[in-house]
Amino acid sequence: MGSTKDPVHPVPGLLQIWGVFGVAAVLGNGLRRVLPIALEPLRADSEELPQAFWVSYAGFSAFMAYAEGYWGFHKKFSPNVVRRSLTLHTDQAGTLGRVLAPMYCMELFRAGPGRARASWSFVSAITLVVALVKRLPPRPRAVVDAGVCTGLSFGIASLLLHYLNYVTLGIEPPEPPESESEGMRLSLCPVTTVTSVVGKVLGLTLGVEVAGSPGMLRCPLSGKEATSADACPASKFAMEGRAESASTTSPD
Repeated sequence: MGSTKDPVHPVPGLLQIWGVFGVAAVLGNGLRRVLPIALEPLRADSEELPQAFWVSYAGFSAFMAYAEGYWGFHKKFSPNVVRRSLTLHTDQAGTLGRVLAPMYCMELFRAGPGRARASWSFVSAITLVVALVKRLPPRPRAVVDAGVCTGLSFGIASLLLHYLNYVTLGIEPPEPPESESEGMRLSLCPVTTVTSVVGKVLGLTLGVEVAGSPGMLRCPLSGKEATSADACPASKFAMEGRAESASTTSPD
């Protein structure tokens, strides 16, 4: 009788590689865009820049390494991406999720309404911060871009670390938090603060939030509260992943 012992961890499939490395490529593209500005002070004559500039340059980079690199990416974003990539072969992802695996892994769709809103808020916040930073004077912009580069570098490294830990050692990333905080998060980190503001605006204007009953979701198109996913296409799209997750975690 042949052995039926399962391996310690499954061999990573092409779908998982597409999802994880697609997200890494998105982060890498952002890093490529801001890196030249962040490195400009290092190419200039150091005597032309005051000591206060270098203190701000190094201090903000260190802060972003901790606030965004460690807490934002390593503790939250990167584990979520790798865990979502493990579901790409399931019905939860579907054909669209497999084709758009990087977006699916970032929880931009086929996720619970709270998670999807948080992800869209994060992406929108980064876009808004980049647009605002471009209007800053050269020196402040170099300081902010240096911090962004540090955060993105930590993010890419963290994502690859969680992925390699899974495929080589079988260590799954930690579980994401059950619920996102609905309060405003004010922080010295611009991305964190803008993400909180954008998330609150999306919740108020689009109404993409869970209604009073667990089975209800307010439609962002009509504003009506649907008692079933079939009553609202937007609700159906947003709740497909949520329903699948609930069915897999419900007790027997």
